[in-house]
Formats: sequence, structure tokens, C-alpha cells
Amino acid sequence: MADFIYTSTTGSYLYLLNALHNTGEQVRVGDEDTVEFSPFAAHFSVPQLNIIDPPGRNLNLAYGIVELLDILYDDNPGMAPWFNSKLNDYMLNKKLPGHYGERMNCLVQKTPSFIRNYFEPGYPSQIGRCLKELQIHPNSRRAVITIHNPMLENYISQDVACTLNLQFILRDGYLDLICYMRSNDALWGYCYDTFHWTTLQMLMASMLTAVGTKAEPGMYHHIAGSFHYYKQRHKQINNILECANVEYEVGNMLTIPVAHPQDIRGWLDYLRKIAKSGIDNKLTVDSFNYELPEWVRMSALSIAAYCARRHKQKELCDDILAISKVSSSQHAIWINHWLSK
Repeated sequence: MADFIYTSTTGSYLYLLNALHNTGEQVRVGDEDTVEFSPFAAHFSVPQLNIIDPPGRNLNLAYGIVELLDILYDDNPGMAPWFNSKLNDYMLNKKLPGHYGERMNCLVQKTPSFIRNYFEPGYPSQIGRCLKELQIHPNSRRAVITIHNPMLENYISQDVACTLNLQFILRDGYLDLICYMRSNDALWGYCYDTFHWTTLQMLMASMLTAVGTKAEPGMYHHIAGSFHYYKQRHKQINNILECANVEYEVGNMLTIPVAHPQDIRGWLDYLRKIAKSGIDNKLTVDSFNYELPEWVRMSALSIAAYCARRHKQKELCDDILAISKVSSSQHAIWINHWLSK
């Protein structure tokens, strides 16, 4: 078993990719050749450092943020295909068959009404159930979200849920998250999956604290039956590894503060509104609320910059760059770099 321990997903990515490239096993899956670790496990002590974008990778941060919003709001196909046109190749009847939001909401009718009423709209039912479970029984082993569901999967499609389940463990005031995956692409999926689930871990810790159960983000454990890359991407993998000697700036993008759940929902609503306005080409610099937490504002700026570039709104893009450059946060340097691409 390939088992690794690191500080963060951000700082460890090049090491993991290099290890997979040099020592992974060559496996043919269907008609495609892959290089894989099976099984694979990696453990991270600082989940807040969760943006993976080394030279040559060119992460689409706006897409990552918007896809998470689509998951949390159970919006299928949602806004993500506009930010990543490749998703259209996986559509079936204008839907993504493996959409995580639908699976996280699949038990909504069986969820107690007091949970549904408290968390809807804005949080899938399984998140609400886990939050209530840990609030009542802090040492519970039952705070589990199931995503891959054989009763819901369309196994003949190209989009079968890769994440199996998520388990939250609260011990001594620290909320750990264990993510189990059946399959994880090291080049594409891993960078977004780890971003999504560590962000959810921070959201959950913040919500628990807000309802009276003190919690801070603890360890993030990422386990996959197959951690791999396709050999057809060998050139891009080599390019990323060859650029490893270039300074790789990392930042703390999403340190979510303790707040009431309603505030968090409001912040997510704001990001969703920014994304929709950008898609509709109605976004202006006046849309930004400077009173919001820094991680929300910088996320909004990232989404807006993508939309401005796509609509070729140079003036708006320049305004966004000017706004971001006055930020004093640790992650501002990283975001400025991304906005300038």
C-alpha cells in the first residue's frame, strides 16, 4: 500500500506526483494504459492549505469553487459546465449522471423534518444529519456521507461517482475527515476532490462550533482504491515535474472563520450570485461586498476574473486585479498570480 504523510495537499502534490511517476505500477484499464498506486492513502495535518496549482498544472480555481457550490445546492448540471466545457462530454439527458449533490440529498425524504427545516435550502440532507449527529454525540462514528450509490449510479455512462463516502471524526476538539474513493485521477480529479472535501471539512468545523460543539479542522485522510494517471497525459506530467524547480508559491486560501451557519449560507449564496451574474455577463465591480470575510471575497474575485476573461471584459478584469492587489491576506499573492494568467 502506498501510504504518505504530509502537511498539506498544496505542498505535497509534486512529491506525490513524482512518486507515482517513478514507482507506480503500469496497469491497462479497458483500452487505456495507466500508472497507479493501489491502494493509496495520504494524510494531511493542515487541510486549510488546499489549492494545488504548480507550474504546468494550470488549475481552474473558479471552476473548483463553482462545482462545490453546485454540489452544496444540489444543482445538476448547475453552473460548472460553463466554467469547464469538458463536463458536457459526460452529460446524459442534460444531466451529470454521477452528480455528487443528488447523492448527498438522496435521503432527504427520510431525514427528520427538524433537520430539513433548519438546513434547507443550502445544505444537502446528509451534511445536516452529520452535523446534528456530532452535535448530540461528539464522539460518534456515524457521521458518514455516502456518495457512490449502486441504486443511483448509471454504470454505462462515463460519469460514475468516484467518491464513495466521507466520514467525520471529532476528537478532542479537532474534526478529522476521512475521504474514501474508488478511483482518483492524480492529474485532474485529485486537485479538485481534495479542495472540495477539505473545504467541506472546514465548513463543518465552523458550523459545529457555531451550534455549541467546539471544533477546529484536524487531519484530512485521502484514501483511494486506485490513484493513477493516464499515460496519454505523460507529457503533461513530465512538464509539471520538470517545472518543479521553479518557485511554487502556496497560500492559505480557505481558512473559514467561526460563524453562525446562517452566515455561512449567506456567504455561499453570495458566491453563487456572483457566478450567475458572471455567466449572464451582468457582473460589475460594484457587485463586491468588502465587508465579507477575505476567503469569500477572494473566491468571488477568482470567479469574476474567469468570467471577465471569457467575456473579454478587459476593463472589468483590470478592476478586479486592482481590488485584489490591495488585499493584505496571506493568500492574496497566490490569487493575484491566478488572476493575472
